[in-house]
Amino acid sequence: MDSDNSTPFGYDAFRRTCPSHTVLEMLASKWVYLTVCALRRGRLRNGELARKMEGITPKMLTQT
Repeated sequence: MDSDNSTPFGYDAFRRTCPSHTVLEMLASKWVYLTVCALRRGRLRNGELARKMEGITPKMLTQT
């Protein structure tokens, strides 16, 4: 059975050149995902994020 992996926009989600790869690589970091979840209700300052996200180092918070 031949499967079509292309999206309605003409991209193939399984090809490295697909823009979705960039997004997935960014979201692969647990800290990026947790940061996005923490910010879903609005802006937070770095200190507020650090208190909310137990275990994140200042360096990782800055890089995220």
